[in-house]
Amino acid sequence: MEVYGYLYKITINNPKSSLHGKFYIGQKKGLPSDSKNLRYWGSGRIIWNYARKNGLGQPNRTELYLSKENAEKLGLEREIISLHYSKDELNTAEYDEIGFHFGQKNCLNISVGGKVYENNPNSIRIKVMKYWTEENRRKHSLVLSGKIISDEVKARMSEGQKKAWTEERRKRAAENLKGHEVSEECREKISKANKGRKMKGKALENIRNNNRKAIGTRWYTDGIVYKRFLPGEEPKGFYLESPLKKRYEQN
Repeated sequence: MEVYGYLYKITINNPKSSLHGKFYIGQKKGLPSDSKNLRYWGSGRIIWNYARKNGLGQPNRTELYLSKENAEKLGLEREIISLHYSKDELNTAEYDEIGFHFGQKNCLNISVGGKVYENNPNSIRIKVMKYWTEENRRKHSLVLSGKIISDEVKARMSEGQKKAWTEERRKRAAENLKGHEVSEECREKISKANKGRKMKGKALENIRNNNRKAIGTRWYTDGIVYKRFLPGEEPKGFYLESPLKKRYEQN
């Protein structure tokens, strides 16, 4: 039976980089020994940016192709996890493998393998997406409009959220959002939604505390993410650069 594709794992082994020890898992059609696949080093955006920042990534491609010598310069290591004989088998294997590591500190994957949803009509995600049609959204909105929620229900809802958002889940979510850039369209939507809202109590105090902490800090980057630090307190590998510079360069 002919091999359809394979799962791979790309690890960054570069102690000088903040990405040292981090890895990306993905799939590729064909055999690992195919001439083109021998130069293939994944489609992970973070690894692609890492290579490009070091002058070795192709600026107009979403997939990373490198010679063996250039991959060694970047400290990239490739492991073939498994071979698969059909598209569905490969997608399912990718979903399971990424799902096992997803949310871990060193995992660079930002999703659990989206292709599996397209080929699995029984997945929960597909069922939920199919249910929330415009008509169902409208009906749901009408049912909830003007509805008064009792203090007892509010307390149950609050307790449910506390149980769902464990400390481990909060840390995972925070880790996944590192380096995430918000589009201008999204910023406008957030601005419109918050227009006229007044913050008070703990939320307002948190914002004031964060503003106080930000006094005297500057923007630093490691080439991937941007963070604020007091001068001299930035981690090794970070250098002074504003995220606005990147926006101006793109424009």
